[in-house]
Amino acid sequence: DTFFSSIRDVSGTNCAQIFYGLRSHFMNIYPLKTEADGPQAFDDFARYEGLPNVIRSDNSKMQRYSQKLLTRLREWLVAAEFTEPHHPQQNPAELRAIRWIKKNIQVLRMRTGAPDTVWYWMAKYLVDIHNITADETLGWATPWSKRRGETPDISAFLQFRFYEHVYYLDPEQKFPGTKEKTGYWLGVADHVGDRLCFHILTTDTHRVIERSVVRSALSDPNRTLTFPSDDYEPTQPIDPNNRIDMNIAPIIPRTSQHVDDNENSSVVTEPMLRNRKRLRPPSHTVQQSNHKRPFVLRQLLRSDKRRAHLSRILGTSTD
Repeated sequence: DTFFSSIRDVSGTNCAQIFYGLRSHFMNIYPLKTEADGPQAFDDFARYEGLPNVIRSDNSKMQRYSQKLLTRLREWLVAAEFTEPHHPQQNPAELRAIRWIKKNIQVLRMRTGAPDTVWYWMAKYLVDIHNITADETLGWATPWSKRRGETPDISAFLQFRFYEHVYYLDPEQKFPGTKEKTGYWLGVADHVGDRLCFHILTTDTHRVIERSVVRSALSDPNRTLTFPSDDYEPTQPIDPNNRIDMNIAPIIPRTSQHVDDNENSSVVTEPMLRNRKRLRPPSHTVQQSNHKRPFVLRQLLRSDKRRAHLSRILGTSTD
């Protein structure tokens, strides 16, 4: 089944395709930009999990009438079943998977403070936890062992909490950099590196990367790096060539003493001074010092018109 979100994920995901095994209770989730990309999720499921005997889905346009998906199921010799209209309880993926995921995403957000722009990674994390957790209806076996016939290794999920502040290795930094950058832990990378390779959301580019050299920022903080505030919400990925580096401590601009005639504040930063000078309208009074006035007078007395103009400004005789 397909479930949608009103918020676009930081990785560009707008919806996700869920598969739920009736016998194993194993869940699979695949990100989609649009519902029309659903047949690609079926391809990924077949590549990593194999071909099922029967696939049951609801009556959505993509899952029932997509010619691409129908052709693929015919090639795979996989039977298709559909639920009765207006009876979502007949679809196990909706009843046992999607409702459970949505409910626990809300709980996970409240406990970790994760923003809604990482909703897909919360769903994937919950699916991974579900698959390695004992199920009473399976005789206290795990969905992982039911489908794959082996005991799952839970070591990777004991290293960090979801959306925990972490430091990851950045080997490209030059001296005297600490070769560390800040990020948030989003889960275990399934098909990248070894068993202890993780998904990290970077704070400077808002991209999800995979790294294995990761440590927590809670136990031994790096004093040269800073994290965004608690109300920080990552958006779409930022161009690395045009970004604000969140890993560098903010530089406080120098201040200069300046008395503003229109404001009570007496300390103004240099950029503010430049802006005020640029926006200030031209003065209608001449305020020249005594040693510069003879030069100005010589320039203005070259014509009768300028002489009359200077006389009106200074209020004195120019004869």
